[in-house]
Amino acid sequence: MKKLFIEARHQGKISLPKDAISLPKRIAVTATVQYAHHIPDIMRGLRMLGKKPRAPLSARGRYPGQVLGCSGPLPIDADCILFIGEGLFHPSLLGSLGIPVFVLDPSGKIRAAENPGAYLRHRMAGLASYHSAERIGILVSTKKGQNRLPKAKLLMKKLEGMGKKAYIFIFDNLDFSQLENFPFIQSWVNTACPRIAIDDYDKFNAPVVNIDDVIS
Repeated sequence: MKKLFIEARHQGKISLPKDAISLPKRIAVTATVQYAHHIPDIMRGLRMLGKKPRAPLSARGRYPGQVLGCSGPLPIDADCILFIGEGLFHPSLLGSLGIPVFVLDPSGKIRAAENPGAYLRHRMAGLASYHSAERIGILVSTKKGQNRLPKAKLLMKKLEGMGKKAYIFIFDNLDFSQLENFPFIQSWVNTACPRIAIDDYDKFNAPVVNIDDVIS
C-alpha cells in the first residue's frame, strides 16, 4: 500500500516577544515540522537581540532545528533551547539534555518548559531495572519509520552475551493489556517511538527504557 505524507504547516506569523532579550546568549532553536519554517525568522530576531542562535541537525530531521520524537534529542552545545511549538512531549524530551528549555508558542509568548523531573525519574528507574534484570523484552514496531529490528537484534545478541535472556516482541499497535501475558519479563526496552516510554510509562507491567538509552 502506497502512503503519502503531507506536511501540515502552521499558518500565520510567530514573533519574538520583548522578554526574549532575557534568554541566555547561545540558543539552540528547535521546532516540530509544523513550525520548522519559522526557525529562520526567529533566528534573525534573536541575532538582532545580540544572541547567538543555531539550528541543530537531528538524525532524521528534514530541516535544520527540526525535532522528531522517534529519533530522540541529540546532544546540543548551547546555553539553552528555544522550542517553537505546543505540547509537553518535545520540551520534556529536550529537557533530558540537562540545559534550560524555553517554549515559544504560536501566540508569541515565551515560557520556561515544565521541569522534566517525572521523565528523568522514569528514565532512571527504567535504566536501573534494565541493568539488574535477567529477562528482558524488546518491543519492535512494524510501522514505517519506527521499525528498528536490526538494532533490536543487536541488543538481543549483546544481552545474550552477558548471560541474560532476551525476547523480541513485534507489534503494529501496542496493546498494553497483552503485556500482562508475559509476567516473567522484568524490564522492557522500547525500540519504537520514544514517546511510548514517556507518556505511557505507567501502562507497562514492568519498567521500560528506550533503546537509545542502553545501546548507541
